[in-house]
Amino acid sequence: MNKFWLATILSLVAIVLGMIAIAVNYPSNNLNVDYIGVLFGVLSFGLTFLIGWNIYQLIDFREKENHLDERFKLMGKKYDDALKQAKKELRLENSCDLSINCSADFMERKMYKEALGCLVGGMKAATQLNNDIYINTICVNLSSLIERATSEGIELTLSDECKQILRMGVVNHASEFKVENMGSVKIDKEDLLDKIKLIKTV
Repeated sequence: MNKFWLATILSLVAIVLGMIAIAVNYPSNNLNVDYIGVLFGVLSFGLTFLIGWNIYQLIDFREKENHLDERFKLMGKKYDDALKQAKKELRLENSCDLSINCSADFMERKMYKEALGCLVGGMKAATQLNNDIYINTICVNLSSLIERATSEGIELTLSDECKQILRMGVVNHASEFKVENMGSVKIDKEDLLDKIKLIKTV
């Protein structure tokens, strides 16, 4: 029981006891006052007040309940959106890791066209993820791939759309970054863009 209800009940009890005390000490035949009527009037007022207050509390409770339901729905939607975004980012990160690892494996086996396809897929995922570390790693691998293929006389081919994915990744994201045991590595954007031009468009 909160303080408001305790105070209300004690006040009503005090009023009733006061009316009874007046009725006992000053009978109605002395003052021409119907104390029983006054007592019932006070009790009726108190009862009416309590019923009205309960109705108000019920309405207020329902409004708060509806408000809480709306907040829970909003929080649930935000949680679902955050979960979907996290899953999307995880898929993109996995795609980047897989692309980088596969391209390195294909390069070791001198399967340069397959390696190039992996790097294009990795660059697309990395730009969607907006992760400069992945993009810079792909740029380093791409530069090395084109150099090795050119030196061995192997012609690399890509669609114009795929070449555009590589160019946009280089132009918008490639930068200086640190590689473990190698220190700082700076990507020469112009040099890498010239190397991409060596890839034949099909």
